[in-house]
Amino acid sequence: MIDLRGKSGLLIDDIPEMRSALRIQLADAGLEKCDMARTIKEAIERISTNRYDLIVSDYNLGQGADGQQLLELVRRKQVLPMTTAFMMITGETGYEQVSTAAEYSPDDYLIKPFTAETLRSRLERVLERKAALKPLFQQLGAKGDKNLALEACATLITTQPRYLTDILRIRGQLLMDLGQTEQALALYDMVLSQRAPHRGRKWARRAPLPRRAIATKRRGSFNMHWRRTQTIWRPMTRSPSWLKRPTKSLPRQ
Repeated sequence: MIDLRGKSGLLIDDIPEMRSALRIQLADAGLEKCDMARTIKEAIERISTNRYDLIVSDYNLGQGADGQQLLELVRRKQVLPMTTAFMMITGETGYEQVSTAAEYSPDDYLIKPFTAETLRSRLERVLERKAALKPLFQQLGAKGDKNLALEACATLITTQPRYLTDILRIRGQLLMDLGQTEQALALYDMVLSQRAPHRGRKWARRAPLPRRAIATKRRGSFNMHWRRTQTIWRPMTRSPSWLKRPTKSLPRQ
């Protein structure tokens, strides 16, 4: 279990009453060292000058701004390390607008309304995942190496099977970024065929598309599957049966 008392956080919400109430809940959960910001500008200033373990942002930040825009902005500016956890708090409507793209999606979602106990457990969950996958996230930042990140994926698939969906999702994105389209397509087809066995045959009947376009479509389907696993999360305590097949069934670098 993660001890939140030793962690530092940043809370972002434009409504003073909501900000104060959530700050109390975070303190009750153990996150005592927590800065606050009201706007995207304030948040960027704090993120640029401080290193946080966790960022908790409401989706709606007022005046047409939202937490998704903030996350994409700090990712593009490369001021938010991938080792920092980013949790988005949103309603059902806002949840549908949150990106599923691997590089711009939050590490976790918390849909309103929620209890203090739910908040605490989700904070622990997201920080545990960040710690378990740290060797991978360290290679995903501006100073990281995508080839080393692929190697980290291969290792973590075996050592951290409870986070298999996260690892494969990032692995697929890395393969696409490195131009290894066939390997990415094979990975997406493998995972999606396990989740929906009949979809592969449906795809096969469609008119041919460029391989990268097909891989991009599969990536979108995989990311939507990943989103569902974040909403209804069941930790994987052991590797699924299909992962125990010969190594060649998993696309390698």
